[in-house]
Amino acid sequence: LLTLSGHLGLVHSCAWSPDGEQVVSGSYDSSVKIWDAASGACLLTLSGHEGRGFSCAWSPDGTWVVSGAEDKTVKIWDAASGACLLTLCGHEGSVSSCAWSPDGARVVSGSEDNFVKIWDAACGACLRTLSGHESPVSCCAWSADGARVVSGSHDKSVRIWDAASGACLLTLSGHRSLVHSCAWSPDGTRVVSGSQDTSVKIWDATGGACLLTLSGHWGLVHSCAWSPDGEQVVSGSYDSSVKIWEAATGACLTTLHGLPELHWAAIRDGRAVAASPGAWRWVGWRWMDPVTGRLRILPLEHFGPVGEAPERR
Repeated sequence: LLTLSGHLGLVHSCAWSPDGEQVVSGSYDSSVKIWDAASGACLLTLSGHEGRGFSCAWSPDGTWVVSGAEDKTVKIWDAASGACLLTLCGHEGSVSSCAWSPDGARVVSGSEDNFVKIWDAACGACLRTLSGHESPVSCCAWSADGARVVSGSHDKSVRIWDAASGACLLTLSGHRSLVHSCAWSPDGTRVVSGSQDTSVKIWDATGGACLLTLSGHWGLVHSCAWSPDGEQVVSGSYDSSVKIWEAATGACLTTLHGLPELHWAAIRDGRAVAASPGAWRWVGWRWMDPVTGRLRILPLEHFGPVGEAPERR
């Protein structure tokens, strides 16, 4: 459908605006860009970070963007003007992940300094520092009610925290290597995580038990997310595939092939959406357009039965 070109370095993170009309991306070129999702035009380039960009996210109302970078800072931007509104300082290592609370009042960030921090999004004050991980924090996310935070770390653990007190409620142990991605189910009852051990795990967010281990990737799992109805999970791996799983049974429903070094994946409106260093936007099999000679992407509905890839053209 579209290839969004303009970054000068690897694209490490991207996210949809709440209304689905824009996309934000963060890159190793130190910039954050906002794109028109219909035309692919770059609307704004947010400049200010002094190192590689690792994470970006929209506020729930779509008015602000948050980003985290190698320069150890979290920045909050006006999504309409591109102005930097706040720079949140306090981490002592690169900021690898950041996310807005559902009410838009707080931001959570995870860093290579092993800490998770919760910030006041209005004034930039650090409200809580969550201590417990023994290695860099690679991912973090809010529960839908804003009461809890989940984080994943290079120490192989996933932790669930009370956002108000900062207390660690659960430590989820079972991965055999670094945890790179984690996400809450929409109802807040489960957590999914992806690891360098090539597995995806689904956890009980109340008791901490591992409910399912999803096996099938043969490379590092760098990203994972839930479908809006909580019935499916999507994962992206360095094995150049995206897999869609049934969350109740762990069955692999579809394997999407041909993505280079996938870094991020999510389901939106029934389609699997992904970004990679090549900035592919819609998951699909790459094929050569016979008219233009340019590489194109097939939308998800062009895929055949489970595990099959469409024919190359």
